[in-house]
Amino acid sequence: RDEPSFDCEWMRVYETVKKLKQVSVKDDSKEYQEKVFKIVLEYSDEAELAEYISDDFGLIADSKVVDYQDEWLQKMIESYEQMKIPCGEL
Repeated sequence: RDEPSFDCEWMRVYETVKKLKQVSVKDDSKEYQEKVFKIVLEYSDEAELAEYISDDFGLIADSKVVDYQDEWLQKMIESYEQMKIPCGEL
């Protein structure tokens, strides 16, 4: 996940969604992220993994709120739909 092929793309999508949220809505995914974090932590007992996954789900939720679509983001979503934790080049 810390590889540039993943990290750079994640940050690119994050920054775009963040800008769109500032312009269009003030809805916040923090409560949703906290729930995801607690669930993942409960099942994995790995705080770093729980943080990564909750951040991903927050990004996905925010992208839905602002109706942002991106090829890389869609690949990340598909990875979760296949029950895989996204990492590396998607």
